[in-house]
Amino acid sequence: MTRFFLFFLVWLFVSLVVKAHKRNSAVADTFDAVARRRGLRSKRRMKGLGSPTLSGVYKGYEYTAEATSRVFNRSMRAHTSVKLTFPQSLDLGLHLEWQGMAGEFLSMLGKQDVRIGDDAFDQQVVIHGDDPETLRAFLTPTRRFHCQRFLMRRGRRVIHDGGIHVELRGRLQTEEALDGVLESMAALADQLVDSIPPPLSQAIEEQSSGALDEALQSIRAMPTDTPEALPDRKVLEGEILYTGARYEEAADAFAIARDADPTDAEAAAWHDRAAARASGQSPPPLPEDLVASAPEPGPAAEPHLDTDSISFDVVCATLFAPDIRSLQVSQLFEQRFEDAPVTWTGELQRANRASFDLVFGNDPCTKAVLGLGEYGEGLASRMIHAVAQFPEDMAERLGDLQGTPVRFSGRLVRCDPFMRNLFVADAKLIS
Repeated sequence: MTRFFLFFLVWLFVSLVVKAHKRNSAVADTFDAVARRRGLRSKRRMKGLGSPTLSGVYKGYEYTAEATSRVFNRSMRAHTSVKLTFPQSLDLGLHLEWQGMAGEFLSMLGKQDVRIGDDAFDQQVVIHGDDPETLRAFLTPTRRFHCQRFLMRRGRRVIHDGGIHVELRGRLQTEEALDGVLESMAALADQLVDSIPPPLSQAIEEQSSGALDEALQSIRAMPTDTPEALPDRKVLEGEILYTGARYEEAADAFAIARDADPTDAEAAAWHDRAAARASGQSPPPLPEDLVASAPEPGPAAEPHLDTDSISFDVVCATLFAPDIRSLQVSQLFEQRFEDAPVTWTGELQRANRASFDLVFGNDPCTKAVLGLGEYGEGLASRMIHAVAQFPEDMAERLGDLQGTPVRFSGRLVRCDPFMRNLFVADAKLIS
């Protein structure tokens, strides 16, 4: 019996060693292959039993990566760490991190001491810097977009003065996964260290103004070798196409983003949602890690009896609550507000004739943008806009009303989840 037990222990030990050797060899082979293609150095420790590492300069940035094991809840867990170092410090005292458990801990230590003025960014990202005004000027809308997209992906991710750090549970055993992490880090670094306005900034400005067709053209006109991050660009393109109900094209764009970075769970979920809509099926449930607790519709969510209209405050409280991502905004809008009647008042900012619109279609119309009101508190408050489709012959009358409060009714048809613009079809002025 004793001999059998000793034999079992020896067999178990040898099996574990062989298994660890095979696993580490697979990871080391991945590191070797990526290193050869990227001009980096890879190293294996202890002939396959130790932690494979990767280091060197790629696209002008110093990289170090290591696949190792760490103690987690009294057990050893596989772990991958990738670091990118900027050529020189940003000298902002910068620290950006997703608002998870680590983010809450940093907030308790006083790290969350800067409000940028972008409600979604402020609510979802831990922001720290030496001078708030300097940091607000540095974090332009385009940089915020790229940082937010990067931080929401799998693993713990930190952006700081010296560079970017990604920590992932598990080992990156495929070349595609490791390539995706390296490329996404370099693309983000380009946005942070380059003082030249990136090409995507024009598309973001156009999307913010409600001109989705122009934003789509700007994105598609970007050269294929542009330094903009491919996954981010394709997700933005996909969201615009999804808002315009061009689901098949949206699914194709999201698929490119998903394949470019396998750690991008949001791009994968967007693809599944768009693909389901393209085939006429109900979209699948969202992954739990991408869903925040959304407020349940109460009595205030019912239409007003006098106008049969959904309240603007209820729409904002549901769609733009803290921690709700653009993917969930789209889901909530489709479940609760799509095709709902509205009667709202907003300041008319501009009105122009349009022969085509991505959301409203090919019928000539007058497209108006109205500021409905601020939502949020303090610097985090944000103006919510309605993009409304009026009859074509209303252009001159609406032009005369520019800058004044306008009461209108219509049908709530779409929501741009990234820019928080609400699209109202069949709009009519109310005297």
